[in-house]
Amino acid sequence: MKGLDIRARMLLAAVLPVVLASTLLAAVFLLSRFDDMQASYEQRTRAVARQLALASEYGLFSANLTQLQGIVLGGLREPDVRWVAVLDGKGRLLVSAGDSAGSGELGFSNAELQGFDAVRRLDMLAQPVFASGIKLDELYEDAKTHANGAPAQLGQVVMRFSRQSLDKRKHDMLLLGAFVSFLGL
Repeated sequence: MKGLDIRARMLLAAVLPVVLASTLLAAVFLLSRFDDMQASYEQRTRAVARQLALASEYGLFSANLTQLQGIVLGGLREPDVRWVAVLDGKGRLLVSAGDSAGSGELGFSNAELQGFDAVRRLDMLAQPVFASGIKLDELYEDAKTHANGAPAQLGQVVMRFSRQSLDKRKHDMLLLGAFVSFLGL
């Protein structure tokens, strides 16, 4: 700073706080927006998996593979969905559609499972399918529940979602934030 004359020092003293404040605000707002985008993506993927699990209940109960294949193909039409599969109550694959490479990463469980493949940038979700709690006939009620009163698991829906569109939106938002910050300066 010793080599700068008084005008350059005054300009630096006037501009530096504005640059720091603008950069800090842009970073805070962009990080907040990235978190919102990530949360929205995760909510949407869970909602799609739950919806397909509910839709496949009857197909699993009745062992209707044609209906299950239609549900799986319908799920594949959702944005970012790369692979969909329905497993029976013992974890055996009944139907699937899409790119099945690396499809065995999530195990069979009676709880919702979630995983991430960092190499392929894919989120994996497994949603269990349970028999609905509608009481139709007392004679068959015990067959659909376990000893603890919980409904029997009919199977599981497993899905893989690509993060490519989310990453592109984040990249576009970053460029827009940088452009607006540059214009502000």
